[in-house]
Amino acid sequence: MTLAIIILLVAILSFALVIRAVWQLVGIIKQLNTDSQSFRERDKAIIEAAKAKHQRV
Repeated sequence: MTLAIIILLVAILSFALVIRAVWQLVGIIKQLNTDSQSFRERDKAIIEAAKAKHQRV
């Protein structure tokens, strides 16, 4: 009986660790997506500024 309780506790703890790792991965992926989106917006602004400067000349 004690062995079954220990095995159950280990299984629950390992499951919790897996859930936590997946949760952290999701957070990292969301952060990377946000970063790349802001980089795209910045690049678009730089290109627009260059086009406007080129048209004035």
